[in-house]
Amino acid sequence: MKTISQYKQDIANLMKKVADIDAKATTENRDLIASEVSLKNEMLDEVENIRASVTTLERQERVASGL
Repeated sequence: MKTISQYKQDIANLMKKVADIDAKATTENRDLIASEVSLKNEMLDEVENIRASVTTLERQERVASGL
């Protein structure tokens, strides 16, 4: 299992990839194509899943520290 920091790094990496897709389309002065939108949605879904894991781990740490 990863640490909270590792999960947060995964989120940062995914968000960089999302931004890179946007930057490429902007540089090429065009809208996103369907495959890019789909890929972005997949990555954003993964970000949300990872964020849920981070939230759970942070809660676990709070509960454990209160014992």
